[in-house]
Amino acid sequence: MKLPSGKIQGLIIFSSVFLLLTLLVHFLVGRPIKRYSQRVRREFSQNQRLVQEAQELVRLVPNPQEAINSLRAKVAEFQTQGSVKKQIPKLMQIINSLANEQQLKLVLLKPREDINQGPLPQRVEKVYIEVVFESNYQQIGKFLDELKILSVPFQVESLSIVRIEQLPTAESKGKETNVGWVNLQTTILLSAIFG
Repeated sequence: MKLPSGKIQGLIIFSSVFLLLTLLVHFLVGRPIKRYSQRVRREFSQNQRLVQEAQELVRLVPNPQEAINSLRAKVAEFQTQGSVKKQIPKLMQIINSLANEQQLKLVLLKPREDINQGPLPQRVEKVYIEVVFESNYQQIGKFLDELKILSVPFQVESLSIVRIEQLPTAESKGKETNVGWVNLQTTILLSAIFG
């Protein structure tokens, strides 16, 4: 049985249109849906990983309320004590290393908590450190110059210099003394502001 040529042409046109419509639907609807589903799968897997990590964290802290109370207590302690108290050893170490670099004979280095600070803005604290050393005038000047360029801004609150009388030693009796060298005891009260 032979098909008429009009029906064959209609069948070819119908098949071609059907194929074109199928390709059109695939490219216009199918591909975006496929991309969307892939993106949703990726997001789902990422969320699954986050949930697993969160569950592991929850398992690490058996009693979360106790941990929260402990953290709150530490925060309250930190606020009352302030971070300045923890900075004092670091400040003293900075001053000590500066004195060693300048070859000063350090006699005393201590924090002074007995000084009345006066009114300060809220959450601002001032630390006082007393430094006593023996040196000459040049070393005092170098120490004060180096103090200005440290990472912590120190302010000189008071400075007193007293001449020290030294008895001549056996080594210095027969030698000339350096004319520019005068033995001095210097007391400096430094302050640093934190806030």
